[in-house]
Amino acid sequence: MVREPLVKALASGEAVAFVGSGASISAGLPDWRLFLSDLLNYAEDLHGLGG
Repeated sequence: MVREPLVKALASGEAVAFVGSGASISAGLPDWRLFLSDLLNYAEDLHGLGG
């Protein structure tokens, strides 16, 4: 159960919610492993290092 002071702090901008990357997977976004793999592939392609 979420406490009312926390809800008020979030609503007023006095606090932020930290949500891990797993929360975005259901929206079709990559997890950290896939994100970093894609980022590495992009960097290798950008600099002509891909194998």
